[in-house]
Amino acid sequence: MPQAQRTLIEPGLLKREVQNNPLTVFLCGPGIGMSGFDGRAKIKEYLESHSNVDVKYGEDLLSGKIKRSGSRPADLQTLEAEFAHEADFTVLILDSPGAIAELGTFSMIENIVPRLFVAVPAAFHKSESYIARGSLSIISRYSKTNVFYFERGEAETINDHLNIPVCLFKFAAARKGYNSKARFGHKAKIYNRAYYNNFISPIRNEFLMAATLIGIISLDRPTYAQLVRRLKLSSDDVRFALASLFELNKIEKSKGAYRALASFDDPLLEAFSSTRISRLKAIVLAQG
Repeated sequence: MPQAQRTLIEPGLLKREVQNNPLTVFLCGPGIGMSGFDGRAKIKEYLESHSNVDVKYGEDLLSGKIKRSGSRPADLQTLEAEFAHEADFTVLILDSPGAIAELGTFSMIENIVPRLFVAVPAAFHKSESYIARGSLSIISRYSKTNVFYFERGEAETINDHLNIPVCLFKFAAARKGYNSKARFGHKAKIYNRAYYNNFISPIRNEFLMAATLIGIISLDRPTYAQLVRRLKLSSDDVRFALASLFELNKIEKSKGAYRALASFDDPLLEAFSSTRISRLKAIVLAQG
């Protein structure tokens, strides 16, 4: 089987000051001593190879490595849900009974779903199980980009998909009020179930447009299928971005291919380095 091409959108495309925005990632999955733990360690190592990314495990909550914001004693499920509210995003490797339980909990919390990314073993792709038709479908209704599949033992596939949330949340963290409104909004005196989505959705939409525009610039007249494959975004997310870019007159379409009308220094790409985008385009063109 040929090796899948890596995503075009990586944290290295961001400007240095945006790359340096700190992120906390909650990594859930097989625990110590379980078959998938080595893979989880590789994912932690990869995520922390990016500037200012701090990865925490669920067991860190019990060991005291994570300082709680609450003072009352709580069970592990409550502790994990509490921390998932305060992490920038959560990664769930769905390869253990505990991870399945965590999926059930997180998928029912409206303010966690938009920042929950679930890696599912490929053996369950297109499965008609209760999990697939229940918890995973809830997350997929928000965005299919948040659910992706991997072959067991291939941490690299998960790492590649996680470039998207790392970029997205560093992009979001540059916005005024991100910490108070997004990460700690659940502590507001007047609690709003939709507070997180209300804040992050317009930022996420802008990111999707920027990522898709970079894809069109670097691939040089790509088709829709090429954009979906190389951006590692869902077809729905790419369709949304394309429609928005058309409306803003930043792209055009001819004979099934897309061409950028906007340049490297377009305001939509303000968070990204024009030099790195130019370099990416040169690399892609050289690869043919």
